[in-house]
Amino acid sequence: MTKRITVLFLALTVFVYTAKTQVTDPSFDPALAQTLQALTDNAGKSYKGLSVAVDIPGQGRWIGTYGVSKGGAAIKADMRFCIASCSKTFVAGLCLKLQDEGLLHLDDSIGTYLPYMKHVNPGITVRQLLSHQSGLFDFYNDASYRTLKTYNNNPDSLWTPKAVLATIGAPHFQPGQGYRYSNTNFLVAALVCEAAGGDSFRNLLHQYIIEPLGLSKTAYPAGGDQIFDAPWAKLFDSSSPRSAPERDEAFSSFIQAAGGIWSTADDLATWFRQLFGNDFLSPYAQEQLRQVTRFNYSLGMRANIVEGGIRHYHSGAWGYRSIVLYDANSGIVVSVLSNLRGKSVNGLANQLLEAAVNMMPRKAVEIAAIEVKKTVAVNSQTAMYYAQQPAQLGQAQPSYLTDKTSQARPMYTPR
Repeated sequence: MTKRITVLFLALTVFVYTAKTQVTDPSFDPALAQTLQALTDNAGKSYKGLSVAVDIPGQGRWIGTYGVSKGGAAIKADMRFCIASCSKTFVAGLCLKLQDEGLLHLDDSIGTYLPYMKHVNPGITVRQLLSHQSGLFDFYNDASYRTLKTYNNNPDSLWTPKAVLATIGAPHFQPGQGYRYSNTNFLVAALVCEAAGGDSFRNLLHQYIIEPLGLSKTAYPAGGDQIFDAPWAKLFDSSSPRSAPERDEAFSSFIQAAGGIWSTADDLATWFRQLFGNDFLSPYAQEQLRQVTRFNYSLGMRANIVEGGIRHYHSGAWGYRSIVLYDANSGIVVSVLSNLRGKSVNGLANQLLEAAVNMMPRKAVEIAAIEVKKTVAVNSQTAMYYAQQPAQLGQAQPSYLTDKTSQARPMYTPR
């Protein structure tokens, strides 16, 4: 790969920028940047192309790439990937933002906003959708042979939300009586956003998230955004590129808001930095975002409970593979995108996070501790609050964890 080298001098420190790696702040530790790129290069041997970002409080952001796209073209930081189920974090973020705007409440029943839909209980709350406690049939993972055959045999079909919902079966349980991951939850949540916000999901996404936060490479093709008029990463199946399924109408329209957003690792890192920051959401919405149910899921994202804190994240697989995570203890954000079908990127994300934590300069560690305390209202140990566990789901105060030490609000009791 031809390298484009720019040398900057600051405080006797030399920084080398190549087509593979860049930093947003000249104070970013060059040894850490080198380590992060080395980890990416080493992991990249098992992939076709990777786009990676690591954002560290007090240091800025490192952005790295590895591998190739269509025709052997090098992956570049501005190339879009489908972010698959990381899209769910945007749906949850939009719901919380609309709640802050007074346009909906997470404890509202969806029947307040939506007409009757077969197999969709109108008593389901928005919160139950975002935490996978609705019991709804999953239009993809539970899909019938007939549905999958229709999808595979009609790549040029444009699936509407109504057409996708027409394929679902009976729910697995009553709202609030269990946990079961379902893409249908986030399709329906997007419809609630449309009804509450008075506009399309695509337009609301742009109005409240994409444009205010400067996410210029983030787009929603199922809503009409054009994504192939700018650099994008070709999807590969093993060592060979697939026959352009990502350009088929069905690829983005079938999965809808549950997995159809495209972005870059850089934009994803910005999104999580803002989502868990002080300015995008109200303190009350922040508290709700960080509450983790007994199923290790909060609102539109999973949680990994580790010593000393919680890592909020979501990964995705819709051809492309993805992950974005926020470590509540250090304040570090990591995002990784891959254009190889079938191989998770979670392991690489964890390696990058551990390297960043272990190599953070003392000054950066102190800054991170201050910023996390300001954002999360925690002490230096990042305390976790354990609510009393109820006898069954659906009762008041279901058990959950939160990375806040303030008195946690009980989750909603279904009316």
